[in-house]
Amino acid sequence: MSEKKSSGRNKKFYSKNNKSKDDTYNKEFKKGAGDMDYLYGVNSVREAVLSGRTINSIYVAKGRRSKNVHEIISLAKERKLLIKEVDINKLRKLVETDRHQGVVAYISPYEYYEVEDILRDKSEFVVALDGVTDVHNFGAILRTLEATGFKYVIIPERKSVSINSALSRTSAGAIEYLKVVRVKSLSNALRKLMENNYFVIGSDMNADIDYRDLDYSGKHVLVIGSEGSGMRPHISKLCDYNISIPMVGRINSLNASVSASIVLYEKFRSSHGK
Repeated sequence: MSEKKSSGRNKKFYSKNNKSKDDTYNKEFKKGAGDMDYLYGVNSVREAVLSGRTINSIYVAKGRRSKNVHEIISLAKERKLLIKEVDINKLRKLVETDRHQGVVAYISPYEYYEVEDILRDKSEFVVALDGVTDVHNFGAILRTLEATGFKYVIIPERKSVSINSALSRTSAGAIEYLKVVRVKSLSNALRKLMENNYFVIGSDMNADIDYRDLDYSGKHVLVIGSEGSGMRPHISKLCDYNISIPMVGRINSLNASVSASIVLYEKFRSSHGK
């Protein structure tokens, strides 16, 4: 997705003690207003700036700032982004938490990708989430996906985590470098990929195939189900293979993010010949 051209007012990128600018704060940042969203916290905002994400403006708290916030300001100036200095209580009111770390970015909503983008990019490995609704699990999966160099994750419109400020924080900003495909029907999306020579792997603790015994050459989609009930039956039946992760301890299950990470790194290992 290409970044939108900056408006003329972005030429002035630092506004200090400007009451007329501050007076627009409540209108601009009214929660849920318009078609804008926000990110907060140094990791989320820094990665959004570095990745080229479209950013309307960045709000920083007045007073002493951490090195990380100073770094964000410098990076934002390089991109000629609008930076506004506001009272810390305004940031707290906006995000409804003290965990903003002194910086909030006012952004456009996340633009989802489509299955056609996966096919166009010839992506070798894709993760699909079936009923993963915990933002911490989702964020951890995104971090591993980015760390292993893969780009795409598929989520259904219903019973899934939304791409928002909470997810950006739990993914430590990894979402800015990934491509999330949101579909109405996960089964239809998987079928379309299968028609284009993708093998679909389902993670199932009761499956007979050890994940280490699978041939990871070629193109694959890894389906991760919810922690409580796993994949839905019709999704599990659709898979070419269902794999399990062997366990010898007393706890007989792993959470979704751990399961995804283990298989992602097995694919990474096999792809890099180690």
